[in-house]
Amino acid sequence: MDTLDIEYFLQVASHLNFSKAAEVLFVSQSAISKRIHSLEKELGITLFNRNKRYVELTEGGKRLKKFLEKVKKDFSTELSIIRKIEHNENRTIKIGVIQEWNISKYISKFHDASFLDYKIGSDKINFLLRGMIRKEFDLIIGVSKGIKQAIEAEKLDNITVVDLIQVQRIAYLRREHPLANKENISLKDLKDYTLFMGKSKVAKENVDQISLIEGIEFKREPTSNTETIILKVLSSDGFALGCDFSRVKSDTELKYFYINHFQNVGVAYLNDIAEEKLNYVKEIIDIFRNYSKME
Repeated sequence: MDTLDIEYFLQVASHLNFSKAAEVLFVSQSAISKRIHSLEKELGITLFNRNKRYVELTEGGKRLKKFLEKVKKDFSTELSIIRKIEHNENRTIKIGVIQEWNISKYISKFHDASFLDYKIGSDKINFLLRGMIRKEFDLIIGVSKGIKQAIEAEKLDNITVVDLIQVQRIAYLRREHPLANKENISLKDLKDYTLFMGKSKVAKENVDQISLIEGIEFKREPTSNTETIILKVLSSDGFALGCDFSRVKSDTELKYFYINHFQNVGVAYLNDIAEEKLNYVKEIIDIFRNYSKME
């Protein structure tokens, strides 16, 4: 799913008319139809019920529309903040964070938030690393193991990685799930349900480790990205794993619970980072470590 997929889908979802959406986007109706068909195939979900007389959203389509509208709004807010501090670029430290996470409670402790350019990046850590090489980010924050594996895979040798803290993992499912109202849900309760997970090596290793410790052989379904994982959870009785930073904790349509597993979070930055920005990096490291001790 890319930005064009999102725009095409939202236009059709808003107008419930392929012809009208094509007019707005200045493309042919067949181009939109092909794009929507391709998106439905990628997600494995029917988004629209359509015939010669009408077009309507399926339940999955309604959920995706609501989710993507929120993503666009959040992006617009972030973009506005970025533009306000653009004039102070030399003093600004640009932070790349994996898409699924919300670390705002830590960032808010920084001595002057106007110096921070907090960007939500890709859910693939190697994309964030490449962005840092291109100077799009001064530092990135993600799962330590994932950062280190990506650095090795990309054959990068001018990056420093520092472990910050351990964060507790969570599991989440939709509010309509048969077990959603059960007190003290455990992973063993979910052993017969599908686990939607990422396709990365780190995601597989994490699930392998949890599976070994819990003595459970999960019914796994590797999935391409975070948005698709959330959509599949919302549209089925499956579940997914996250951590204490996960944005899904604020989603009212999802229920989450903590599990007795943890993962290391780390920060990575270029060795040739400017001295003033390196001081900011050190402050951010201290904030994470000190704040987590107080919780």
